Amino acid sequence: LYDRQVQKFKLWYSVHRNDDVTLTHTDGSQFDQKWLTCYAESDDGIHWIKPAFSYILCNGKPTNILNVEIDSGTVFIDPNPTDGLLYKASSIGVDWSETIPEGEHVWFNLLGSENGLEWKLLDTPRLYGFFDTQNVIAYDELLKKYVIYFRNANCGRAISRSEMASLEQIPEPTPLMHPTC
Repeated sequence: LYDRQVQKFKLWYSVHRNDDVTLTHTDGSQFDQKWLTCYAESDDGIHWIKPAFSYILCNGKPTNILNVEIDSGTVFIDPNPTDGLLYKASSIGVDWSETIPEGEHVWFNLLGSENGLEWKLLDTPRLYGFFDTQNVIAYDELLKKYVIYFRNANCGRAISRSEMASLEQIPEPTPLMHPTC
């Protein structure tokens, strides 16, 4: 993502945690996530730096790991941040415990951040369904709407789309490409 305000390329990426390292919060409590969201930035899009923050420590040292899990989603700059959160991200959540009702094991979330580093879950209601990797959200300047492309299941893997004027409610996705059942 290119941030015109600071003239830098910014990258949020996921890595799987190596079990032989100790990750902690700054207060010393364990950080147990298996998938980690990391951050890097670049002036030219070729040479990248990984700034060290104190959000999550690795064996006591600062890292570029953020205290958020942006899973199977994307980050974008919101041109109309009515909530003051310039950065928005999509993410999926998964809970396979038996207490979760059928069809609600996987959900789609929206997150927001003022600076792209400290994230919070938005008040947007979750959208439940089978969401896979590569869900993409952006603001479409021509439509003047937010658009989300989902990789989900509809008689097999499918591509679906939602569009909305605001991020307050995500409508059910409309299938675009899917196998014939």
